[in-house]
Amino acid sequence: MENQPVYSIGALARMLDIPAATLRTWEDRYAIVVPERSPAGHRLYSRLQVEQLRFVGDRVSTGLSPSDAYRLLQLRLVSGVPLDGAQVPDRSGSLILLVERDPYAADFSEYFLRQAGYDVAVATTVEQAIAETMRNTPDLAVVDLLISGGRGLRLCARLREQLDIAVLAISTFAIGDDALAAGAAAFLLKPLKPPALISVVQDLLGRGALLAKSDQ
Repeated sequence: MENQPVYSIGALARMLDIPAATLRTWEDRYAIVVPERSPAGHRLYSRLQVEQLRFVGDRVSTGLSPSDAYRLLQLRLVSGVPLDGAQVPDRSGSLILLVERDPYAADFSEYFLRQAGYDVAVATTVEQAIAETMRNTPDLAVVDLLISGGRGLRLCARLREQLDIAVLAISTFAIGDDALAAGAAAFLLKPLKPPALISVVQDLLGRGALLAKSDQ
C-alpha cells in the first residue's frame, strides 16, 4: 500500500496544505518526489510520497528553505533514517458516507470503518446518497462508481463541486482516470483490502483537507 499510486495532486494539496502549483514546482526543481502518471497524465502519489512531502512541508513551515528541506529528505532516504514529520491528527469520529451498490461489500467496509472509530452512513443508490448529504454533511464519501447503473462519476462531481466533499472513488474496473477527472481525491480498485481502505480514509481526513474545507 505504501508504494501504490492512489492520491491526486488536488487531494495532496488539501492533505498537506501546500498549493498544487508549489508541489509541481518542487517536483520539477528537485526531482526527488516524482509521482507516477496515469494513462491520461494525472499525477498519482503513493502514501510513502505523501509522508515524504509532509516531511518537506513541515520543515519549510519552520523556516527551512525548500532546497535545504529536500536536501535533508534526500539524506534521510539515502541513509535509511525514518522520517519524523508531524503526525496526522486523529479524525476518528468523523462521518463517512459509504455509497455502495453491493450490500455485502457495504457491510464489509462499514464494519472496518466503524472498527477504526468512524461514524458511517450507508447509501445503496445515488438518491439515497444525496438524501444522506442533505441530512448530515459527511467529512468524506466513499463512492462505488457503478452505483445506480454507473452514475457514480456524476455523483463524485456533484459531491466535490457543489458540496465540497472529498471523495474516495472505488470500482471493480480500472477507471481511476475517469474518477480523477470527475473530482475524486483518490481511487482504489475493488475488492477493497481493509488496511488500504482505512489508510486512504485516514490520509484524506488529514489536517490539510480540513483547512481547505474551512477556508472555502
